[in-house]
Amino acid sequence: MKQKACIIIYRNDNAYHRANLAGFTRAIREAGALAICLAPQGVVFADGEVDLTRTYRSGGTLLLAAGSSDVTDVRREVGLVCESFEVLRIFPCVEDDVSTAALCRRDFKIPGLLPENAIHFRDKNVMSRRAEELGIRVAAGVLPHTLQTIRDFIRDNGFPIIIKPFDGLAGRDTYKVSSEAELERVWEVVRDTRHDYRVEQFIVGPQYHVDMLFHEGEPVFQAVCRYTHTVLEYQNNKPLGSVLRMDFSRPPESDMVRDCCALVRGFGLKTGVIHAEFFLPEDGRPVFGEVGARLPGGFIVPLYAQAFGVHLACEWARAELASSYSLTPPWRRATAAEFITTSKRGRLLRVEAPVDPRVTELLAEVKFTRKPGDLITDPRFLAHDTLGYYIVKGDSEEDAFRALDKVREHFTIEMEPVSG
Repeated sequence: MKQKACIIIYRNDNAYHRANLAGFTRAIREAGALAICLAPQGVVFADGEVDLTRTYRSGGTLLLAAGSSDVTDVRREVGLVCESFEVLRIFPCVEDDVSTAALCRRDFKIPGLLPENAIHFRDKNVMSRRAEELGIRVAAGVLPHTLQTIRDFIRDNGFPIIIKPFDGLAGRDTYKVSSEAELERVWEVVRDTRHDYRVEQFIVGPQYHVDMLFHEGEPVFQAVCRYTHTVLEYQNNKPLGSVLRMDFSRPPESDMVRDCCALVRGFGLKTGVIHAEFFLPEDGRPVFGEVGARLPGGFIVPLYAQAFGVHLACEWARAELASSYSLTPPWRRATAAEFITTSKRGRLLRVEAPVDPRVTELLAEVKFTRKPGDLITDPRFLAHDTLGYYIVKGDSEEDAFRALDKVREHFTIEMEPVSG
């Protein structure tokens, strides 16, 4: 009889994903199975961090499409694991591998989200159209077949518009276009790969994220947060944080949760996590942005650990591996989180947390993801670089939000210029 195991597809090695890996591993071991981590060549794990490791060749790209050499190698390695173990589940650590994991499940008859359903969570053309069929309010959109197609769309919907990859993530390679001159400039960039993009109406209003865990089609955990700035504003040097909404039993937050439940059932996900984005225009009716069948990124998983005492990676694995599952968070606290960022360039000399007691009493957690000696260069997607995150607490939602402003400027960041 083969030993039972679960595969974790690991990529983009960083502190956030290491923490999620630990959560997956803990739940897998609780279920009496081995945690087998499939990671890019060169990633090193500490003794006991996982039970077994296998490597695949990575092209080093942040984004990858099904059919690339990375995906082919991952599928082959999963097949080799299945020859020796009874693989119960596959968990992708990042959105890049949601489709890859789905292909592996179909290849080797492993339960979970399959490609015909996973495409709803990765292809934004499919996602938007299916959401509309389900009665969800979405932004108007069009495929940029020609420059005139986009101009016709602008004539009907006005500026600004968004031009973004149909399979992108985290706002990468996304353009806000507010004039004809900007359109012509962006068209020069996307023209040759136009069918990798979609065009959407720009929705004016705050941005929210909804994170939920489902078991057999029923929600067992849900949280709604409002971003302090939109992701596009973050790319232009605004601080990006999230503030937990303490009451999402009433509109507009309850509308977002309701829409997420409809999306999950309509997209064909039964058990797993989702991270969804919404915008709230002046009329107070949410507009669905996008949804991923994966853990939220950055500070959001640790934010929920502080807010609810729940680690989403661990609970996702528990939900997948249990025939009967429920989740009752041990507490609920007003919390908010924000990235620690710098627009400076050079070698990091010092990065330290606040020491003023009036500030430290507001802090629930500080995590640095960069260390002294690291070279801080021009990041690919942002006007600044991320050095870590901090989580604050308060007596109320408003209190937690105000705490972000009180803490932000009290971090010590020193940089040494690097010539050349």
